[in-house]
Amino acid sequence: MTMYPGRTYQFQIQQFYSGAWHTTATECFGLDRYGKESVLLDDNPPTGARFRIRSSYVDPTSGDNVNTTTYGGWKYFTFTR
Repeated sequence: MTMYPGRTYQFQIQQFYSGAWHTTATECFGLDRYGKESVLLDDNPPTGARFRIRSSYVDPTSGDNVNTTTYGGWKYFTFTR
């Protein structure tokens, strides 16, 4: 993301169960001075659990109104151990 003072992004996690995707966590994180940030996922879900994650810029909750709301692409993964 392009850095802008006070900008944050929204990180969302969804799990697939009962035939649909369900949001399990949504949180906003601040960006560093280079417009980057990382999130550590630290949990122990059951084997075979299907998840997807994405980050988004949500105007105006992201700390500024320079850009319009933009959603990142979903990244999919399944726990195997």
